[in-house]
Amino acid sequence: MRAENPPVAILMAVFNGEKYLRGQLDSILLQSYTQWELWVRDDGSTDGSLAIVHEYAARAPGIKLLVNESPRQGSLANFSALMDAAGDHFGYYMFCDQDDVWLPGKIAAAMAGMKRLEGKFGAKLPLLVYSNFTYVTQDLEKIPLRVDLSPPGNKADALFKSLFVQNTVYGCTMLFNQPLLSLGKAIPAAFSNHDYWLAFVAASCGRTLHLTESAILYRQHAANVTSPFRNSGIKARVARLFDSSQLQRDMAQKRLQCELVVSRFGRLMDPGSRALIGEFVRVAGTGGLPMWRFLVRHRIWRKTMLQNVLLFITCWKGTGNT
Repeated sequence: MRAENPPVAILMAVFNGEKYLRGQLDSILLQSYTQWELWVRDDGSTDGSLAIVHEYAARAPGIKLLVNESPRQGSLANFSALMDAAGDHFGYYMFCDQDDVWLPGKIAAAMAGMKRLEGKFGAKLPLLVYSNFTYVTQDLEKIPLRVDLSPPGNKADALFKSLFVQNTVYGCTMLFNQPLLSLGKAIPAAFSNHDYWLAFVAASCGRTLHLTESAILYRQHAANVTSPFRNSGIKARVARLFDSSQLQRDMAQKRLQCELVVSRFGRLMDPGSRALIGEFVRVAGTGGLPMWRFLVRHRIWRKTMLQNVLLFITCWKGTGNT
């Protein structure tokens, strides 16, 4: 029988994060759900990040520090190493960035969502819960930009299909269980982000739940500005419309990601999902009308009108059969 409040492993990747690290650590210490351990892995920081983590670990025994002694590996390898280090010793896991602020009920809300999934599908299936977030400036002032990370459409397979062409599941909003960690901790190099990979594994082999409430202040600053801000200008939008080579490279990567998912987990997928992702791989190579028909027939969209214009332009040429 599971404990009423089972421990959660929080996996935080750190690199030169001294400017905002205290705010994130404080927000974790203020969580209403107190059964957690924080695993911090530093990827070769040259600022005061290590000293800050040591300071907090001295007064909070639930904080553990891992240090990368080799050259910097980057975010993907950092989170992958954290998953390996935490291993199968916990029932639940969360990713954590170094520069955000968690709202006090973040873990509790995610765990409540996880219990809903377990009550419906059981605890042995790979399960993932994710939420919305709130964009804020570097000074934590709210940015008036609506965030809705729910998948397009309301069918059970909506997230699975949308992941063919776009990821809307952010790692900093995730809570996932041990069966998903076991399946997904070996991240292929073709996936540039750990969150895209885990979301795809969960949607392919298990179940997911999107929580509409914001649980995190997602800080935007010079070092981490996300695409809605980096590419929001008219000049950037027009440039993307005409950069066909970059669009094709992006789609080729999406196709490769789908190939990797079905090759590794096809045996665990239901026949309909396996056939659908296989058809996407085939038509993405040829492009043209077959690809357009496939997207329309299966209602596979991205989140915004501009994103869908770019998607259909890209899909017309295809990626080539490699």
